[in-house]
Amino acid sequence: MSLRFHEISESCHRILNPFTEDQLMLLGEICRLHPGMKQLDLACGKAEMLCRWAQKYGISGVGVDISSVFLDAAKKRAEDLNVAKKLKFINGDAGEYPQATHDFNVVSCIGATWIGNGLTGTIKLMIPALK
Repeated sequence: MSLRFHEISESCHRILNPFTEDQLMLLGEICRLHPGMKQLDLACGKAEMLCRWAQKYGISGVGVDISSVFLDAAKKRAEDLNVAKKLKFINGDAGEYPQATHDFNVVSCIGATWIGNGLTGTIKLMIPALK
């Protein structure tokens, strides 16, 4: 399927993966997010997770996606939630994004079947050890 097909078929969806809003927010709780943490969201789509987590937990982050249509929606959502200054969006292939993951506390890739040689629904959590 083409990128344009996804842009059209998911035009009315805010979350572009197999998560409900409740599950998305529960995952943020499980990650023990707090202000000062930084997330890298690969294949972020419209970046609902990144935007909502920035709003609720005060994190900052970077979203990478190949669709400029989805990234335009992500930027608008970030503005609507007053978190645009905390987030950066990059138009590019998330499978080849060159950022070192050690710069982030949470690295996520949810629902992107093409990234990581076909590993679906992966999320990698790097949470600082509790003292």
